[in-house]
Amino acid sequence: MASYLRPLRTYSALVLCAPLLTIACGGDDDDKKPGSGGSAGVAGSGGSAATGGTAATGGNGAFGGTAGVGAFGGSAGVGAVGGSGGVGGSTGGVGGSTAGVGGVGGSTAGAGGVGGSTAGVGGVGGSTGGAGGVGGSAAGAGGVGGSTAGVGGVGGSTAGAGGVGGSTTAGAGGVGGSTGGAGGVGGSTGGVGGSTGGTGGSTGGAGGVGGSTAGTGGVGGAAGGAGGVGGAGGTGGTGPVTPNLYFSEYIEGSGTNNKALEIYNAGPPQDLSECQVRIYVNGSSTPDTPATLSGTLGTGEVYTLCRAANIGGGGLCDQVSAVVANFNGDDALELVCNGQVHDVFGTIGQDPGAAWIGGGVRTSDRTLLRKCSVTQGNPAGFTNPSLEWEELPQDTFTNLGRNTCVANTLKPGQLVLTGMRTQDPDHFAFGFLVDVGPGTEILFTDNRWNAATGLASSEGTAQVILNQLIPAGTVVRVNGLTASSPDVSVLRNTTNFSTSGDQILAYQGTAAAPWFLFALSCATDVGFVDGASSSHQTELPPELAAAFVEIPALGPNCNYSGARSGLAFPAYLSPITTASQWDAVSDPGGPNPIFELDITPFTN
Repeated sequence: MASYLRPLRTYSALVLCAPLLTIACGGDDDDKKPGSGGSAGVAGSGGSAATGGTAATGGNGAFGGTAGVGAFGGSAGVGAVGGSGGVGGSTGGVGGSTAGVGGVGGSTAGAGGVGGSTAGVGGVGGSTGGAGGVGGSAAGAGGVGGSTAGVGGVGGSTAGAGGVGGSTTAGAGGVGGSTGGAGGVGGSTGGVGGSTGGTGGSTGGAGGVGGSTAGTGGVGGAAGGAGGVGGAGGTGGTGPVTPNLYFSEYIEGSGTNNKALEIYNAGPPQDLSECQVRIYVNGSSTPDTPATLSGTLGTGEVYTLCRAANIGGGGLCDQVSAVVANFNGDDALELVCNGQVHDVFGTIGQDPGAAWIGGGVRTSDRTLLRKCSVTQGNPAGFTNPSLEWEELPQDTFTNLGRNTCVANTLKPGQLVLTGMRTQDPDHFAFGFLVDVGPGTEILFTDNRWNAATGLASSEGTAQVILNQLIPAGTVVRVNGLTASSPDVSVLRNTTNFSTSGDQILAYQGTAAAPWFLFALSCATDVGFVDGASSSHQTELPPELAAAFVEIPALGPNCNYSGARSGLAFPAYLSPITTASQWDAVSDPGGPNPIFELDITPFTN
């Protein structure tokens, strides 16, 4: 079967990404105070101890007999270490009788640069925070996290915030470090940031980040235990199938046997043995015996299901079904493949009376063609057939089994008017400069148009529809309800041209929302006038700036007399819109006119 071309649509995927959030914590404190236990020379940021104080002033025994070993958080930054180094710098192993071990950051908090005769329990994090690492101007009460939350990082002028995070286990973190050795960060229990002294590491031990119990983190910089791996996601479900198969033509002709359906495939090849057509009679919600189809329907191909094999003279049907194809205008039809509904004609479970009717289209005693704008089936069905279907006269079989759908929305100048006769009898002629597909509807009116008020309604309109593909160059004459081409139907014609001249506007759409294609004025005076109020004058729609012709003062009957051969089809627009290429007379010559509208086709 002939292909039935449809527009192709594409879709774009949207990908959302979450940014990686990095949190940095730290601080520096370089206020040194010699002779008071040193100033702890704040260790460089949680652990390198590079500036943990050189102990140059920490161990001079400013307060006591034996210079405290203290100040070992000095250049050695004991143990790599907790709280970046050596609290002892700040208290410098202060002159107590026993030199404090200066906040070594080892497994014991170090006696933390004792400032008193009794060494404070440096960096302990006990209930009183310990006087650890006393001697700095702001003696850190080591071991943050205790009930008194002594501010670890002893000795610095601003005590390091050691042992962060543990509500009960201070993790004495980051003794002497400028950031307190961020011990046990993120762990659910504070991650015990180092057994005492926050055992430093350059980040104070990542405190079991992400682990369910935070790991032991902060151990000399060791990473906390890794969190558990998340479970795998579930398998995605299967979405609905695109309804690529749909009814493209519906014929309810005269007599019993002149009934047929045409099915179009807009998707990949389909095994039709998986498909059925079902009929729901007179508003029933239960289908009668279905027709199972057969064969394979390729992309862009059509399949025909007929009541009798000889419809339209024969040779048009792929399958005969006396049951399913025995429909009337009030019966719903359903197309199903593999249990998936692809299309519904009418509404299942609804009896509309004799037919579904809407927008001048009815489903009984007519041939209906699916509009070219439809690109997939409609499983919901319809109550107004005009939304998706074009109506042709009963017993029109010319498109069955060989539809070729060409876009049916024209641009200005792709249709041209080539003549108008205002009397004995009224008629007009038009031509196409492009191929135009079946089902295309065009309207011609002698009503005036005004930008402010739109189309008037005091005069008439002719409604023309194409029964099959009309090739570029075709010229058609319309006289009443008769067209010169058998492939063109005139559904109505109420035009009544003025004998003193008139205009014709060709358009698509509706009178309320027209899309104009061409304008012809053939009158004894000017036809296109801004603010026109006369019945034989009109404003020129702006989209027709290059698609109109005005033949003034030559008479109300006019005919294009220019070239009809030797040009590319679009090139004919130029001579057709040139008034000098037209003839006009005041009297067409009576019932047997000497002035007849020319329907010679345009050729390349």
